[in-house]
Amino acid sequence: MKSATQQPDYRHFDYQQLSGALGAEISGIQLNGDLSAAAVTELNQALLEFKVLFFRGQKMDNHDHAAFAQLIGTPVDADFIPAIKDFPMITRQQYDKYSRMTSDVNFHHDDSFHKYPTKMSVLRGLDIPDFGGDTTWVNMEQVYESLSEPLQQMLEGLTAEHSLAKNFTGVMLESSSGAAFDKMMERNPPHIHPLVIRHPETGKKSLYVSELLTSRIIELTKEESDLLLNYLCQKAYQPELACRFSWQKNSVAWWDNRNTTHRGIDDDFFPAIRSMQRIAIADERRPSLHPENEPVRDFSSLDIVPCNSLDDKPSTKPGNNSTSQPANIDTDFLTTLNETKAGITFTPEASIRIKTIPGPFRGAALSAILDAAEERNTVVIDDEILDIVQANR
Repeated sequence: MKSATQQPDYRHFDYQQLSGALGAEISGIQLNGDLSAAAVTELNQALLEFKVLFFRGQKMDNHDHAAFAQLIGTPVDADFIPAIKDFPMITRQQYDKYSRMTSDVNFHHDDSFHKYPTKMSVLRGLDIPDFGGDTTWVNMEQVYESLSEPLQQMLEGLTAEHSLAKNFTGVMLESSSGAAFDKMMERNPPHIHPLVIRHPETGKKSLYVSELLTSRIIELTKEESDLLLNYLCQKAYQPELACRFSWQKNSVAWWDNRNTTHRGIDDDFFPAIRSMQRIAIADERRPSLHPENEPVRDFSSLDIVPCNSLDDKPSTKPGNNSTSQPANIDTDFLTTLNETKAGITFTPEASIRIKTIPGPFRGAALSAILDAAEERNTVVIDDEILDIVQANR
């Protein structure tokens, strides 16, 4: 813990550090697009200092959320994750009895399966359970520093593959189909990053590895890779390297994705709903041990970065799912859907398509589908409504 004389001094807000490792709660400031350049500069300095910032009582709407994100960087569009109408950079994250957290309970860097993972995220709490559903962040610089010097030196010469297939294969195949999994992997192929990277602004080294997405160490045998990855990923579970945040309605978390990992706590808060909205900020550089040697991308002409540009190539355009849908209707699933909202009826054909949506994203997708039905003043969810929602992704 820093002494009083070492504490940073900020003019535009107050703060309270939440743990010795990382995290600070910021007060006295409202996040929106009207913040002064000086206030934004200080907030960025605080983020570099504490790695994750928390804000309470932020009465933001979608315009405020998007405008603040554009002050701190260039947002990325939602791609295959359901987004908010007219705000393609705001992704829905909704967990309820139809959609459990599943993958989010494993520590991860956001989007590390991309060639250019996202730099930062701004997550806003809307509907929050009375208890449960917390999120924990880990300081990956301190995880790296906790290792012996010989191990640090060895890791600096290694690279690892980051892939959605590591933990999403089972989820996808259980909740949808092999064709849907193949399409997801075609749109989001794995990428290789160094095991140790250096922060381009602070110069500090951190471990770039996660339980959710790091599938293998390229230079090692499978047995060696599995053993070492398991050891490194378990280091993130040391409580002294972490900060845990209890959400409230209108809470906001803003974190640096380059030197932290995080996980949601799925502690059985159901039947309550946990509804959040997230904006990811594009990174100009790839993760690197020598970021000064990496080419820097220029986003100055963009209001929003297309998600497919994170891999430097066009992603496969989502097509009609009809050819890959299972032939049989799951009547229990259809009954569950028709209990989602009073007065709304899902057609059997719609239920087939909805079941192909991976479990972690199904709650958010259903929210977008119901919004589209309400906007068109219909009480029947059919293929036409699903086509409209898919076209807007």
